[in-house]
This record gives sequence, C-alpha cells and structure tokens, in this order.
Amino acid sequence: MDTNIKINCNVKLYYNVKKNLHYYRYPLKAKAIGVRINNKGIEVPVYKENRLRSDEYVSRDFYKTFPFHIPGENGKLSHTRERDNRICVEQLEKGRYERQIQLDRGVVPNDNKKGSGDFYEFYEYWIGNKEYKESSLAGYRSLINKLKLFTKRDNLPFEIIDYEFVRKFEYYMQTTPVSSRGIMTQVSINKRIQDLIYLLWQAHNAKAILVNPVTNWKYKNAESKKKDFLTKDEFLHLKDTKCDYPVIKSYFLFSCLTGLPAQECRNLKWGDVKETESSSVIEYERQKTFAKWTVKIGNDARQLMGKRMGNDDSVFFLLPKGSSLNDKIKKWIKDANINKHITPHCARNTFAAFHYAINKDPFALMKAMGHKDLKTTQRYIDRYLDHYNANVMPSFSM
Repeated sequence: MDTNIKINCNVKLYYNVKKNLHYYRYPLKAKAIGVRINNKGIEVPVYKENRLRSDEYVSRDFYKTFPFHIPGENGKLSHTRERDNRICVEQLEKGRYERQIQLDRGVVPNDNKKGSGDFYEFYEYWIGNKEYKESSLAGYRSLINKLKLFTKRDNLPFEIIDYEFVRKFEYYMQTTPVSSRGIMTQVSINKRIQDLIYLLWQAHNAKAILVNPVTNWKYKNAESKKKDFLTKDEFLHLKDTKCDYPVIKSYFLFSCLTGLPAQECRNLKWGDVKETESSSVIEYERQKTFAKWTVKIGNDARQLMGKRMGNDDSVFFLLPKGSSLNDKIKKWIKDANINKHITPHCARNTFAAFHYAINKDPFALMKAMGHKDLKTTQRYIDRYLDHYNANVMPSFSM
C-alpha cells in the first residue's frame, strides 16, 4: 500500500455567467477511450480531451497549483495525507468565497485587462483604446500617481473603492503636499475626484464592474483664485520690462493681443500663418474643441512673432510647459512690480478685457475667443465688469 503519492494539480476557478456561480475544476490528464491503428500498424490509445463550455472563463488571479495526495491501490490515505488534502480544499474554498464577495460588490471576473478586477489595469486597457488630447492625459496620469501615493501600492482592486475610500482620498489631497507646489487647491482636488468617478463609469460601461460604487458625489465648494488681467498701463509697462526669456515675453504679449492660449501658441507653426502685404491671418484647428479657427492679427502681434521661418517651424520655439512657464512669468511680473496673480491664462483674460472694452459686443468676443457657448464668454466679460474702470488697449508701436 502506498499512501504517499501526490500530484501537482492545476486548480482553476471558473465562473458561470448564467448561474452567477463560481466553482473549481481540476484539469487532469485526458482519458483513453479506445485504441486505433497508426500508420505503422501499431495500436495506440485514443484520448478524449475535457473542453470548457462556452459560458465559462477563468481569471488569471485564481490559477493555482495545489499538492493533492492520491490514494494507493487500496483507495485509502493516511490521516496525515487526508489532513493535507483538507487544507488544500479549505484554501480553495477560501479563494472561491473571496471571489464571490468580489462579484457581489460588482467586480466582474474575466481573463483580460478590462475585467481583471484592478483599477490600474483597467485604466491601461481603457486609455490604450482611446485618443485624448495631452491635457486630458496629463490629468488622468496625475490621478493615477496620486492614488498610488495615497494607497502606497501598485494595484487597486475595484472592491476597495467606495464612498469611504474617496472621502479618505480627498482628505489626503487636502492635507498632504503631493507636488513641489504644495497642497492642492479644492478646485484641483474636485477635478481629480471627477476623473476617478468618470473612469469608474467607463469601467461600468465596459462591464468591468457591475455597478459604479460612487455616484452622486457631493463636491465641496471651492473658491477659485482671482482671475486677473492686465490694464493698458500694466501691459505697456510689462512690454518695457526685461524678461530673462525672450520667447516667453513674445508669447505672452502675443497672447494678450490675440487671445491664443499657451498650448496653442506652443503648437503654432509658420505654416498656420497666412500672410499678404496688408494682413496676417492664423488658420488652424483648436486643440480643445477641434473646431476650425481663424484669427486676424494686427501689426503689433505680427512683430512679436519675429522673422518668418519654414512652414514646419514653431513660431514660439522652445516655449516652456506647465509650472516652468508659470514660474518664469511670475518672476517677470514681479520684476515689473505688478501686484497681481498673473498666470499664462491671464493673457487670454487680458485679450478678452481689451476686446470687450473696445467693441462692447459679447458675440464678437465669443467668435474671437473661439468659444462655442456664450456662457463661457460671459465669464470673461464678468471679470472685466468687476473692474469696469480698466483702460482700453490702444494701438501702440513695438
């Protein structure tokens, strides 16, 4: 009698979609069901393979190997081997139970990235099948980085994401410096939470989770920083103030006169600029709305662009990005003794103030700013009306 034989059995956890049930299968060797004569005239066994049904699929997370002992010739095992087998079965049942809990919480078992049960894996799967502008991708990357800092782990199971998780994540961002710029503003925190909930809806739509665990989230009120703009005198004074980075000075003043955002100034090629003896026009597709946009530029703005280069050359070559651009503009503003919170977007605010002060036409401003909705334009007008005594911008000589 031999009761010490054991086999390494590949145990797989399966999920029956129709029955909403998890169960195990133990793939063993195919059984011989008969014999056949091969081309050499020798009898060889015929095997039958065990195949899965079409409604079954396996999760990689629950593919495990267990050392099961098999009985000897008398069909019996020692008490020690029986105990070992019971331990294996208990481990399997624990895994099945945990997986069933995940299912009850809305995590769909599947053997692919979108249904593996991990938020980060779903994100990689989802983002790899979409096309987004760089600013949106930067926001999603920021969310993932902050989640990893918050959880201190490289995986994020869907089942641990709920209202309490998001509340703790929000508190973490409110109290912990997560970048070189310090603690995030509530505006930025709300945006990251909005991105998280949006991705959860995408996971729900892709059937990676059965339900979105966070709906009807109540965002905290956030006071945005003051949206400043430059007056005529400040603009002229800034023009006469030395800037350590000439490309930044040219871009910022140009943006004040044309309303082009920083990213679109950065993307601007000479091929987008159509010039005649009497006028200069920029024609290109807006990055944010993908709409065709035509901007007529005056002589002052044209001089800021410098000498014309090849069609594929950038107008504002090597213009910095992000916080680097913001910090350099702040230094320039400080050197000019202008006591305002000026960011790259404030150039666009300045253009809107100048344009409305001269024309008093919100629809003309909406067209000049490239907006699709007058409500968006009205926000710029309101900033100007809060300082209705601001001087208008006359033409000036560069």
